[in-house]
This record gives sequence, C-alpha cells and structure tokens, in this order.
Amino acid sequence: MRKVGLDVRAHKECDWLNSDVEDDIWIPDVTAKGWIIFSSDKRISMDPVNVRAVLESKAQVIMTSDNNRLPEFWGAAFIVGRLKILEVLNNNPGPVFIRISHCTGEHVRIVRQTITHPQLAPKTIERKAIRGKQENLPDFGHIKF
Repeated sequence: MRKVGLDVRAHKECDWLNSDVEDDIWIPDVTAKGWIIFSSDKRISMDPVNVRAVLESKAQVIMTSDNNRLPEFWGAAFIVGRLKILEVLNNNPGPVFIRISHCTGEHVRIVRQTITHPQLAPKTIERKAIRGKQENLPDFGHIKF
C-alpha cells in the first residue's frame, strides 16, 4: 500500500502505542489523529466495549471479511476498491464500520469483445460441469503467461 503512495502505519510501528494495550484504549487515540482503522480483528466490531470506543470516538473502521489471507492480499483489495472506499468514508464521517471483501472478478470484464475484436472471439470447448451438466467455456490456449 505504501508503494502506491498510501500513508499507512502498522500497529506495531507506532512506538507511542503499546502493542498490549486494549483496543478500546488505542481506538480513540488513533481516531484523534484523523486516521482510519483497517483491521481483520473482528473483536473491534463485536466486543461491546470496543464498539462503544468506536461510537464515542467517531472512528471509521474498515474490516476485512476474513483474517485467513495475507496482508498483501488485503492491500491489493484495498487498492482496487480505493475509490469506492473513499466515497463511503466521505459519506460516512464516523462512527462507521465498513467491510471489505475479496475481489470477485467483477472489477474486470469484457464489454462487447466481438464488436471491438471480432478475430479474438473466444472459441468454446465442451467440458463436463459439476452435476453432469455441459457448459461451454472459452478456450484461452492462445494466451501465454
């Protein structure tokens, strides 16, 4: 995220913030600095004490939908969704909890491929699908990675 110009700080990088301090203590401190909280820790949105800290400090909290992925994955999801995230943050000054989920591919799609590139219209191949149905899938054999 830093490599694309975002000003981010990991919890452990804040020397003024003891890493063992409870969430309800650091949430108001971080919010007072004008920072947005980006976390996969569900306790921030589930624990009543933490929720109260978010409400009282008017924090803006972006929560990941799961915590089983690498930080680089969530950084990429944040970068891809940054314009929508910024819109949501601007429209909801806090307190607010925002959930970011993994990219499902909806942000990449072909629009009118046969009109713009008729010679590249995908060939189809037959493939057995789950539950015995047949479906046509594009043949991407001509693309080399």
